[in-house]
Amino acid sequence: MGDSQVKAKELLAKLKRVQELEIQTTELNKEIMVDAGSLYESMDEEGVDSISIEGIEFKPVMDVAFGLNHEIVEEKKWDDCPKWFEWLQEIGEGGLVKTRQSVHGGTRNKFLKDYIEDKENPALPDFISVSTFGNVRYNKSAIKRMVNGE
Repeated sequence: MGDSQVKAKELLAKLKRVQELEIQTTELNKEIMVDAGSLYESMDEEGVDSISIEGIEFKPVMDVAFGLNHEIVEEKKWDDCPKWFEWLQEIGEGGLVKTRQSVHGGTRNKFLKDYIEDKENPALPDFISVSTFGNVRYNKSAIKRMVNGE
């Protein structure tokens, strides 16, 4: 077997390993979301404001998620939904829109969260769905440093 063949096999083995790790990471992230929701519920029921374990602080928070209401609009993606951009223009927030009619996901979520928190604003249009879920905040970089022995 030539050197190229050996290197190709080694590369393939690493690529397969990366794929396996990505699948494991996806599954672990799903488990983390479930565990975080369960921890939120326990902390909420017990009236616990925060828990510190090994220098990592866990705080219960109520997160908000926004989606397109598919009973009202067909589009699957925000950037493909003309009603979204029309509504932003109507309420004077057209400046959020990039030239190719796009609003960054983080910007969209922050804007919508701030919008619904301001009780003087009218309700969100019916094409936007809102869901809330209990979650727990913690310092991911501190955990990374902990694992790396820093």
